[in-house]
Amino acid sequence: MELLGRRFIFTLPTVFDVAPRSHPLAAAPRSCLLAAALVSLLYGSGCLSYDLPVLAQSATNTSKGGASAAKDGASAAKGGAIAAKDGANTAAALSARLASLCKTGTERMGRSDFTGALASFKEALTLDDDYVPALLGAAEANLELREEARTSARAPFSKQAYNQAAIALDREPNNARCHIVMARVLMGLNRTAAALTEAEAAAKLAPGNKEVLAVLGRAQYYRGKKEAESTLLASLGSNGGKSDLAAYQTYRTYKTLGLISWHKGRKEEALAYFRKAILLNSRDESSRLYCGDLLRQMGRPAEAEKAYREAAAALPRSAAPWLRLNQLAIATYSVQNRQEVLKRAETFVRKAVEVEPSDGTGWQMLALILQEKGQAKEALKSARVAANLAPRSGAVQFTLAAILLENHFTIEAEQCFARSAELEHGPSAKLKSERHQVHCMF
Repeated sequence: MELLGRRFIFTLPTVFDVAPRSHPLAAAPRSCLLAAALVSLLYGSGCLSYDLPVLAQSATNTSKGGASAAKDGASAAKGGAIAAKDGANTAAALSARLASLCKTGTERMGRSDFTGALASFKEALTLDDDYVPALLGAAEANLELREEARTSARAPFSKQAYNQAAIALDREPNNARCHIVMARVLMGLNRTAAALTEAEAAAKLAPGNKEVLAVLGRAQYYRGKKEAESTLLASLGSNGGKSDLAAYQTYRTYKTLGLISWHKGRKEEALAYFRKAILLNSRDESSRLYCGDLLRQMGRPAEAEKAYREAAAALPRSAAPWLRLNQLAIATYSVQNRQEVLKRAETFVRKAVEVEPSDGTGWQMLALILQEKGQAKEALKSARVAANLAPRSGAVQFTLAAILLENHFTIEAEQCFARSAELEHGPSAKLKSERHQVHCMF
């Protein structure tokens, strides 16, 4: 063969056809050898037969390298499959753990262990902060803890509940429970119109759901809707007496039905509803106080006092039952029993101040009783404490003004009267307040 003016003699057929199997060229593919020969020609190598053993060995090594690379690829693919399987197992384990924590939280909610429930839901959120069941559970736990907290300590629970419900609703806008929990949060914040909107959205997504009906009925009641009573009864079941919901959810239904019955003049029925609410939640302060108030209104003071005392025993950190007992005692006031009534009233009010010293109303009542007993200096001290604790209360400012006036602090009394009028009725009530001041002074 002649190429570029040079003559080359190839012995490749001899090698392929005659060479024994042990020859290094025998194992090399023909394509590899031809490629090697062409490279050798282009670079101007000499006798091809001289370089064939080396080229053949290189080709063999190349072939082995390809096989090794293929083997490595297979190993990598196998490793990827194992990693994928491990990832799937990890995801399954996480899902199971989240479900377990939420189940524990729900069980604790059913036992009214709201602190423990919140801990379970929060642990789930540390694993996945977007896990909707945990967000909803934490929001509901915060709502219940808010109900148990003192008025001054409720804001943090409300804020957390709102944030958690808002995130859940953003993640799953078509989930009826997200709307229901948000409705509950909004009712707690006195945003009743927005709460009704959320409850109605839930009713469209889950018509006939008992939990949805219970919250919807309460939202309707707060907005003055006539259908509230029938909605609430439907949430209790066909017989209107049994609910499939947890006690912490159902007691509110009975309490609201009690209020509806009371407003419609069905007092015995209302009393029965309030008592059912108390059986489901012994720490429900408002139902206990409603029982006492209703009994007092029905002319049964002894039963009312018993109801208030039971409330005080069940709620040892609340001043409200003691203040109700004070009102009940004052209602029996007459000229003949004046000293006895004032003594009983002072005992109840001092107990209220003891259990809840940050409540301005208790100090206000104590100031009035001490003033009535002729203890002017002590009354003024209590009135000032009340005003410091409740600076935005027009009633407290009015009490301070009256006691200041009786203690001959006329200038300061005038200022407090004016402040009371602004807080209670706005600037337009100033003139009426000033006329009252003149009447008191003369």
